[in-house]
Amino acid sequence: MKKIMIAAAGTGGHIFPGLAVAQVFLNQGDEVVWVGTEQGLENKLVPAQGIKLLKISMQGLRGKGLLRVLMAPYLLMQGIVAARKLIQQEQPDLVLGMGGYVSAPVGIAAKLCGVPLVIHEQNAITGMANKLLSKIANRVCESFPKTFPAAQNAVYTGNPVRTSIAAVKTKHLAKPFDPTQPLRLLVLGGSLGARAINEVIPGLLNLYSSAEKLEIWHQTGAKDFEAVKTQYAKENKHPFKLVEFIDDVDSAYSWADLIICRAGATTVAELATVGLPAILIPLPTAVDDHQTANARNLVKQGSAVILPQNELSSARLSQEIREFCANFDNLTRHASQANKEAAFNVVQVCRRIMK
Repeated sequence: MKKIMIAAAGTGGHIFPGLAVAQVFLNQGDEVVWVGTEQGLENKLVPAQGIKLLKISMQGLRGKGLLRVLMAPYLLMQGIVAARKLIQQEQPDLVLGMGGYVSAPVGIAAKLCGVPLVIHEQNAITGMANKLLSKIANRVCESFPKTFPAAQNAVYTGNPVRTSIAAVKTKHLAKPFDPTQPLRLLVLGGSLGARAINEVIPGLLNLYSSAEKLEIWHQTGAKDFEAVKTQYAKENKHPFKLVEFIDDVDSAYSWADLIICRAGATTVAELATVGLPAILIPLPTAVDDHQTANARNLVKQGSAVILPQNELSSARLSQEIREFCANFDNLTRHASQANKEAAFNVVQVCRRIMK
């Protein structure tokens, strides 16, 4: 039995792939401990899986203003000291960094303590933490081929998705879309929600008559939930379900015909895995525009379209949905049953390093 320390914090984009890998380790009889922060989504998700959650004080830097950047050396050193104490306390056989701000101090501390380090990059464009850690990691796992230079000991593993999602069989892969049945739209804004998407969906309903069968399951995030609820209350022609967060996202994928969403790495990997077509609206403020780069991989497969946020409106979204209905069979035929073995691939990389 080995003991693995996983470092991931903040949003679902780093946490969900880490949980997918953790589940494989646990199923194989290993022990997993997790390093996060006080404020991230990991505080809800990690303990719910029965995994011990340890915390250090660390915050993201990019896009947070000059003061935060000036404080970066101090924050990093503080994080390294705290992470080193945790590593000495837990004595892991390997540290797995999933990118994001908490991975940097934990990864550096691992090397200082002589503990093997593996990192995983979810996005098509490398994040700041992984760009740094790739120079000292024993092995680099990438979700998209050639994200890292070959000299940096990188291996393509794919982006891990949870076992429950890998098992989803979307209904339209087996049979054509039936236009006499309601079109089911699943709207996802990521773990924090997406205001630009939230603002146009209620207006979208007004563009469809009662005779046009439409159903919506809309994940708004916590901040916009009440405002979106008020807008939906003005529209009652079509069935809808509003939630702040979807815990059972595999059921949502099974329910849906079409996804309207951001293009975070985890969402893109899940869409590719379950084989669902999508209208992708990349977050324009994402660091290095990595969401657009992520989205292009599904577009190349012919299973998605990109709708830039500066072109987003209820009318434009309606146009894309109607085009989707006209080309549904072609889109679902191209929807990829992607690399469902990604979590196992990452575990195998880790095991080779621990030998």
